[in-house]
Amino acid sequence: MLALVPIFVFITFVLMIWALTPVQSESLEGRLRRHGYLPSARQLSDLNKPFSQRVLAPFIEKAGSLMARIAPQQLQQRTKEKLEQANLRMSPAGFLLLTAVFGLLLPLVAVSSSLRSGTFGLKEAGLGIALFFLGTRLPDFWLGRKFASRQHKIRKSLPDALDLITICVEAGYGLDAALAKVAEKTKGPLAEELSRALLEVNLGKPRGLALRDLAQRAKVAELQSFIATIVQAEQMGVSIANILRVQSDSMRVRRRQRAEEEAMKAPVKMLFPLVLFIFPAMFVVILGPAVIRIAGFFLMTPH
Repeated sequence: MLALVPIFVFITFVLMIWALTPVQSESLEGRLRRHGYLPSARQLSDLNKPFSQRVLAPFIEKAGSLMARIAPQQLQQRTKEKLEQANLRMSPAGFLLLTAVFGLLLPLVAVSSSLRSGTFGLKEAGLGIALFFLGTRLPDFWLGRKFASRQHKIRKSLPDALDLITICVEAGYGLDAALAKVAEKTKGPLAEELSRALLEVNLGKPRGLALRDLAQRAKVAELQSFIATIVQAEQMGVSIANILRVQSDSMRVRRRQRAEEEAMKAPVKMLFPLVLFIFPAMFVVILGPAVIRIAGFFLMTPH
């Protein structure tokens, strides 16, 4: 690891120089023409793109296509569902490529010094295998955390959004117009999902199917129950306004119950920090002087 320090210092130094270098005011086309090169409009458009789009994006795309050929279809389908649930605009092959890079990069960085010095043994091999599994699980862990955070935001904003939908429907709006108003007036994952569902409806997808797909992506029990009730009421011809009012009251009761449940879990969650960090400090402060005096009494030599 110490051998990598000069490399990181050199890269940092180069990036600092590049960041402090003033940007040339002359355009790319002018510099090329000054050197006698007359690019076409398409070449000039490609050259004006940033480095990430000119080099990195094609490389990742080709590597992702290779990964798509290697990875099983079931794995790609599960990855696609996870990416949609987390609202990540990334191809399944690209995410699997990122997982493979993490799985190979961590062991190589950890055992590179042992490989150079020739001291690679069983201990280093075990460390490399452990880091390989850790690296392959890190993207999935990050994706799961992002999905859980998105679920929490949807669950938290759902009662207020449902109140707004109820008010709009009682004021004479249709269900699509009420959903569009919620997507317009609110922010967050729920508004994004509603906007996507309404866009699918405008493109010709049945509203019930678009709402079911929304519930499938969100994986929030309250939202799934609400959408199932709305779709069933629409099919049976029941008044949606009354159902929305009942659903709104039920949603607020659930949120209050969930808050009470989290409050009841707080003492249990506080137990481990108390035992590990706070109690030892209290024992040192309270019993420390007594322990010092007792030790001094027993260690004191008789005159």
